[in-house]
Amino acid sequence: MANFQFYTDMETFTSQDSGDKFGPISDSQFRVDSPINVSVSAKAYAFCDAQILVQNSPSGNLNIVLKPIVQPILNIGRIDYIIYRGVDASSLVDLANVADRTFNDLNEKIWSNQEQTDTNNSTGPNNPSIDALGVSYSATGVGDFLVLDTESIESVFLKSDEIQLVTVQAGDKIGDFVGGVTKAGFEIVMERLGSIATMDIARLDEHILTMATTLGTTNAEKFDHYNEKEQILNYADPAAFFGMCHYGDDNLIIPSTVSAVFSIVDLVKKFQNRNRIYLDLRSEYDYSFNYFTNYDEDIAITLDVTTPPVTLPLVNFYTGNLTPATGYGTWPIFIIESQTVVDLTGDSLGGKLLLELKDPNSCLSGSYFIEARTNNKKTTPFNFKDGGLTIELSSWIYDNAGQNVFGTGYILAKTFYDRQSSYLGLFKPSTSAIDHLFPINKLNLSFEKDPDDVIMKIFNNGGVVQHLEYPEYFSETYASFLGIAKDSHSYTFFTYPNEDFGHKKDSKMSSNFTPITSRLKGEKDFFNTIHKSVQNISFETRDIEYSTIMVPTIKAVRNAENSIGENFEPNYLNAIQITHAEYAAVLVAISSSDLLQQYSIYLSTKGDQSRIQELPGFQFRSTQLIVSGLRFVPGSLDAELESQTVDTGIYIQTIISKD
Repeated sequence: MANFQFYTDMETFTSQDSGDKFGPISDSQFRVDSPINVSVSAKAYAFCDAQILVQNSPSGNLNIVLKPIVQPILNIGRIDYIIYRGVDASSLVDLANVADRTFNDLNEKIWSNQEQTDTNNSTGPNNPSIDALGVSYSATGVGDFLVLDTESIESVFLKSDEIQLVTVQAGDKIGDFVGGVTKAGFEIVMERLGSIATMDIARLDEHILTMATTLGTTNAEKFDHYNEKEQILNYADPAAFFGMCHYGDDNLIIPSTVSAVFSIVDLVKKFQNRNRIYLDLRSEYDYSFNYFTNYDEDIAITLDVTTPPVTLPLVNFYTGNLTPATGYGTWPIFIIESQTVVDLTGDSLGGKLLLELKDPNSCLSGSYFIEARTNNKKTTPFNFKDGGLTIELSSWIYDNAGQNVFGTGYILAKTFYDRQSSYLGLFKPSTSAIDHLFPINKLNLSFEKDPDDVIMKIFNNGGVVQHLEYPEYFSETYASFLGIAKDSHSYTFFTYPNEDFGHKKDSKMSSNFTPITSRLKGEKDFFNTIHKSVQNISFETRDIEYSTIMVPTIKAVRNAENSIGENFEPNYLNAIQITHAEYAAVLVAISSSDLLQQYSIYLSTKGDQSRIQELPGFQFRSTQLIVSGLRFVPGSLDAELESQTVDTGIYIQTIISKD
C-alpha cells in the first residue's frame, strides 16, 4: 500500500473561493484545475513518488509537474501528471543556479547529485544549474532545450541526453507556494488513450478550457461540439479524488500538519465541491456513453431508494443533473450535487443509488461499474435490459447542518454494446474483438528516439474487449488495458484484462504481467520482452505454409506450472502486429482518404472467410487490416457525418490453436 501526501500543510489551506472549484462554469467554459487560498510561503509537498519538471508561468511564478511513479488504488484510471501552480521562484531558483539546498528536499537532492558528479569527474565544486529542474526547457529555449507549447509533456520526461530529471518521494518538500493573494493551484491530468498532455498546460497560471465550437443544428456541428467537450474527461476533480482516497484503506492520504485534530474529512470539507458526486458513464471505447449517438441519451437516477426503479423519471445525461446549477450547459459528465442521503448502508459509509438507462434500440449488452464500490469492493457487470440496479456509492458521508450528505467522489461505469444486434447509430461496433480500440491517428507516441529499443506505452483503463469469434478459445468479454509497443522491426497493439475490474471466466486468475510505460534498453523484440517479464509463458515461432509461401507466426504457450501459479493466460492476449513499413502505409492510407482526422480513426480488421485454412492442430486465418472513422456524407455540404472504412492492403495472420 503506497502512501500519498497532501500537497500543503492543512492549517495553511485557508479556504477555496466559489469561482475556483473544478467543473463547468458555463456551456463554453470548464475549469480543470482547483486553486485554493493558502498562507504566505505555504510549503509544497510531493503528493507521491514522482519525477519532477519545473516550468515558468506568465506571472513569473513557477509550476511543478509531477510524473507519478506509483498510483493510488482507484479505478478511475492512471494519473498522467499532477501540476502545482503558484510556486515561489525564489524557493527553487537563484539566478542561473538551483537555490539554497536547505530550502527544501528537492534542492537538496539536486545539490547532492551535483556533488556526486563533481566527485566522479574530479571537478568542482560547482553550483547546480537550473537545468536540473527542467526550467531551461522552454518555448524560447536553445538547441535541445527548445520545447514548443505543442510538444508533449511526456517527450520532455523521456529526454535523457540533456539532463536527468530528479525523482522525489511522497512528502518531500519541493518548494514554497507564494500564497496570500496568489492561489496555490493543483491539477490532476488523467491518462487517456487518444489524448496527449502538451507543454502549454504546464506553463499556465490557471487552467480553464474554453470551447471554440457551439452546439449548432446539423449532425456535423453537434458532433464537433460534443467531441471538443470530451477533453474534460482527461482531468479529475482534486476534491473528489481526495474524497475517494478517504473511503476504505487501499490508499493512505497523509495530511501535513502540526495539529493532530485535522483529518482527511476536515481537509476535503474545505473544498467547494465537498458534496459533489460525478457520474462518469462511458462507452466501451472510453468516450462519454453516447458519443457516437448509438442510443438514447436518457437515464433515470435517484438517491431516494424508496422509489421503484420502473417509476423513475428519465432525464438527459448531458443536461439533466439532479440539482442543475445555472449555466452548467451540455457537458459529457453527470453531476449530482448537495444530495441528502435517504438510505445508508449498514456500515454508514455509503448511501444507495438507483440507476437505470433507457435503451430503446436494445443495443446495450451490459456495463461494468468500475468505481462504484459495493461493500466487498467488487464490481459486477449487469444487463441494462434487466432494469434498474441498486449500487452503493464509494463515497463517504458527513453531517451537514443535521443532515447526512454524500461526500465528493466519482462513479465511473463503462457500457458495452450488443454487437450482434442491428441498430441505428453513427459508429457501429464491429464483431471483431480488438477493432476500434486504437485511434491510430491520435496516439502521439514519443517513440522518436532509440529506435532499436523496445518502447511500451500502457493505458490501464482501456476499452471492453468482446470475443464473438472462437469463444471456445478466448474469454468472451473482459475490460482491458491497452498497450502499444515499438521494437526494432514492428509496432504491436495489444489488449489484456485489467484485473481491477471486469468479468473473466476464471475469477482466480491473476497476472504478474504488469507492463508499464517504459523504454527497455538493449531489447529488440516485444514478445521476447514479455517472455522475460512473465515466468509462466513463452512464445514459440514457427513457419506455416500458406498459399505456397511460408508465413512466420508466433504462438503464446504456457510453461510448466511454477510457484507463482497461473499468472498469465495466453488466450487473454490479443494483438495486432505490423512492421514499421506497414505502419507507415497505414498512415499514408489515412492521409489519402476522406476520413476526418480531427476525430479518431481506428485500427480495425475485415474478415475474409475465403482466407481461413484448417491445418493440423490449429486454424490459420489471414485478415485484412482496415481503418475506420468518420467522413462527411457526400453531397451534404459538410453538414452530415457517416462512418467509413478504408482498406490498407495489409493482411494480419492469426493462429487459433486447437491443442
